[in-house]
Amino acid sequence: MTRRTSADAKVRWCIAALFLSVLTSCGADDPDDSGALDAEPTCAQWTQRPVTDAEVRNGCSVPTSGDVVAYEQMGGAVYECGDGRVLFWNDAGWGYVGEPMTEHAVGGEKVARQSDREACPTARE
Repeated sequence: MTRRTSADAKVRWCIAALFLSVLTSCGADDPDDSGALDAEPTCAQWTQRPVTDAEVRNGCSVPTSGDVVAYEQMGGAVYECGDGRVLFWNDAGWGYVGEPMTEHAVGGEKVARQSDREACPTARE
């Protein structure tokens, strides 16, 4: 029969605490569970869903030098339109708040279409 000591109990407790710590830090795939996932949306995500005004103000990120881990924050231009919409663009694409962003054409200008820029003449400060 093996005799258990208080040192054995402490070791078991430390292992259990470490295990629980790892489990709780690895969860949170839901953006509501952790602000880290929605803190820096990628510009590519903006083409898949409507973009909010707050996101336009904060900018989106793009991979730097082909590295999928390092990201560079990208701001852009924001203009108020006569019809109340808000037009934005950056080097990744352009669009209106509340709509998905459109990627720029390969080799094309990195701004919104001319007709959209003309309809939205007031730069947002």
